[in-house]
Amino acid sequence: MADKVKDEEFSLTLTGFKSKAQVKAFIEWYEGQGEQEATVWFECRKDEGEIDVDFMPVDVHTKYKWDGNTLTARLKIEAAAAAE
Repeated sequence: MADKVKDEEFSLTLTGFKSKAQVKAFIEWYEGQGEQEATVWFECRKDEGEIDVDFMPVDVHTKYKWDGNTLTARLKIEAAAAAE
C-alpha cells in the first residue's frame, strides 16, 4: 500500500529585518528576481532527492498579510507529478 501524503503545511520565518521597508524589499526581491535565482538551488535539491519540487513561487493571488511586525507571504508549491 502506497503512503498517503498528508495535506499539511509548514512555515519558514525569517527574522532580523529592522523595518517593514526591509521586509517588503526582501519579499518583492524573492517574488521577482529571487524566484529565478532560487530555482537553481531547488532544482539541485530535487535532483538529490531532498525535496519533490523544483520551484516555489510566491502565490500572487493571495494578498500579503501584516500581523504586527510579521508579514505572511504565501508560496504556491505543488508537489511534483509521480513518475509513471
